[in-house]
Amino acid sequence: MVIGVLQCVLVVPMFADRLGDPDLQTRVLDLLIDLVTAGLTPRPAD
Repeated sequence: MVIGVLQCVLVVPMFADRLGDPDLQTRVLDLLIDLVTAGLTPRPAD
């Protein structure tokens, strides 16, 4: 799963032209990185 997520992050710049707006590439990468870090960090105990 980690390899798949990393591949996704690495593929976004390769297909930036398909995203249309260049600003969208930055937003997509930021979202992917946020999702990965949220999944890798431990949640506080309730």
